[in-house]
Amino acid sequence: MTDSLRSATTPFRLPFRTRLARQGTRLVNGISRSLGRGEGTVIGGHVGLLIDPHAPRHLSEGRTVVLVSGTNGKTTTTRLVAQALSHAGPVVATTGANLLTGIMATLANANDAASVVLEVDEAYLDQAIQLVHPRIVVLLNLSRDQLDRFNEVRMLAKRWHDTFLLSPDVEVVANADDPMVVWVACGLPKVHWVGAGVLWHQDAVGCPECNGRIVFDDKGWHCTGCDLSRPDAPAWVEEDVYHTATSRLPVHLNLPGRCNVGNAALAATAARLVGIPAPTALRSMAGVHDVLDRYASPTLVGVATTLYLAKNPGGWAELIDMLQDHTDPLVMGINARIADGKDTSWLWDVPFEEFAPRHVVVTGERRWDIALRLAHAGVSAAVAGSMEQAIRAAAAVGSSSHVDVIGNYTAFQDLRHDMRHRVITAAHRAPYAALEAPCAPQAARVAPGSIHQRGSGEALHIVVLYPDLLGTYGDAGNGQIIANRASWRGIPVFLTHVRADEEVPTDADCYCLGGGEDAPQTLATSLLQGKTRTSGPLHRAHARGAVILAVCAGFQILGRAYPGAGGAIHEGIGLIDIATRKGEGVRAVGELRCIPSTALLAALRGAGVADSPQELFLTGFENHSGRTVLGEGTSPLGMVEAGIGNGDGSGTEGAFLPGIIGTYMHGTACARNPFLADLILGMVTGTALSPLPDDAARELRRERRAAV
Repeated sequence: MTDSLRSATTPFRLPFRTRLARQGTRLVNGISRSLGRGEGTVIGGHVGLLIDPHAPRHLSEGRTVVLVSGTNGKTTTTRLVAQALSHAGPVVATTGANLLTGIMATLANANDAASVVLEVDEAYLDQAIQLVHPRIVVLLNLSRDQLDRFNEVRMLAKRWHDTFLLSPDVEVVANADDPMVVWVACGLPKVHWVGAGVLWHQDAVGCPECNGRIVFDDKGWHCTGCDLSRPDAPAWVEEDVYHTATSRLPVHLNLPGRCNVGNAALAATAARLVGIPAPTALRSMAGVHDVLDRYASPTLVGVATTLYLAKNPGGWAELIDMLQDHTDPLVMGINARIADGKDTSWLWDVPFEEFAPRHVVVTGERRWDIALRLAHAGVSAAVAGSMEQAIRAAAAVGSSSHVDVIGNYTAFQDLRHDMRHRVITAAHRAPYAALEAPCAPQAARVAPGSIHQRGSGEALHIVVLYPDLLGTYGDAGNGQIIANRASWRGIPVFLTHVRADEEVPTDADCYCLGGGEDAPQTLATSLLQGKTRTSGPLHRAHARGAVILAVCAGFQILGRAYPGAGGAIHEGIGLIDIATRKGEGVRAVGELRCIPSTALLAALRGAGVADSPQELFLTGFENHSGRTVLGEGTSPLGMVEAGIGNGDGSGTEGAFLPGIIGTYMHGTACARNPFLADLILGMVTGTALSPLPDDAARELRRERRAAV
């Protein structure tokens, strides 16, 4: 519809409630801005939807509506699509507000725009499609993010899949390199595949179609159990070039990173569907220099900086690739508010080891979480109480006059707020105070390659079991922590990650299992069950004296039974006498704090690794729907002070038996409770352990205790 026709018809054809909703949204937005309370998109959109829940549908009629969704890259791709569509007439696009309220606020201010480009949070895409009936939907990727708020990845993919089955007229531009996206879009009548690339594969190892295993190789990816595989993509990126069957177009962006070349390819394909040639679309995208301050280069407190946003393992993987050649000091800001997800366990899945050569300063409300994680990654870091202090401290070291600044979602938004209000832009401020503390100086000296390769058989052997299946919540970090705490004491140690397609060794000293989604949990169980009830690899390893640490799904697997998808009961491996059923009501999500059980306390004191009496508590983050009942003779790991724990009404958390520790604590458990790692080391070595400084772990525990 042309601009003139749109402007001529809108005032007369919109229902009265829709016009009222539009005016109410605009009014509240304006009041919010005038009061300095932000753009007002959330509260304004909320008011508009209250007045007329169907207003977005009416306001989008007659326009070309493009939705952009995925875990990472939504905001940037939305901006690139909007830039390309501007050649076809006026465009309005969301500016980071990607919930339904943001959609309402954007449409309320669309005026005579012929095209609307809406960024949509992946958890709300199904509702958004029903709300505005888009012409095109761009699907970027699906991986874990804010697991305490939203569904696990396969559950979210299922919602997308069911939504598109009911929306066959929508044209879908989909990333052929993401298995979850392909499963969602394969078979749709109007799908346009783009080989846009993706670096993070850990959340797409289990096939959503048959629960088989997805394998990645140089040719792409395929499932070993069914026909799901990477489709042939008529458009793809290679290096900085956008390829089609008939053209080869260089992509000249002013945004860094291979991920943004992929985003541009998806945006160009969407633009082509509305009649804009790819060369024209790509040329226009070169005019984008930053996106809501992502990749901006402001001078803050007299220091030249470049700003980056990374908020989950997939985003960090892309960012680390983007910064691989950088040597300047680095600032990281980490919060864990509602918009970030309150669980920081994901930090243990990010390959921070790549930053080992750089000087790092960490800050934010969860600075001790990231400080401890960096210590175990062999990264030398310092801890600062504010972003200003961190930037100035980073600039004070070395010869560089430039600092890279990375924040997760709310840490980045806080920095943008301070920039807008000139809180952190002044070139001359009072001298900053001393940093809070260095990050575990002993740990910071440990290089990533310092974990010994096993040789004579004297080294301890620690196995992280099935991180590809049971790696949703960062629990593989437990193995790294145990190995590091051995290595820091001079104990030779060999750390192995055993994937689901590899044989499980039965001669290791310690096995770590983590949390995972329903289908991968069932697959892991089948791999661990032997021909008889007690012949599986963990049974044999435990019988010869190995220690097992199992978290969440891994904990349930060790028992007699546990619930799968929909509550169906699956048989566990029966190594311990527990049984888990699906809980009723609210899922157990949040901080978990316990006091050690009598059995655990006795073991800690017997091994000589107990903290001082006031520090004897267990802390972690739980996220499960199980209700676990301990059998007679099975001791709990702890007694719940805050949270749910086993959830069976007994007030217990986890299980503790000779050689077995089961728990619902993510975080990871050994990061927040280093005495658990030392207890395991004491069990497998049979010797007293020398103390470690543990400054970062101690501060983290103090902060978590105060928070709960």
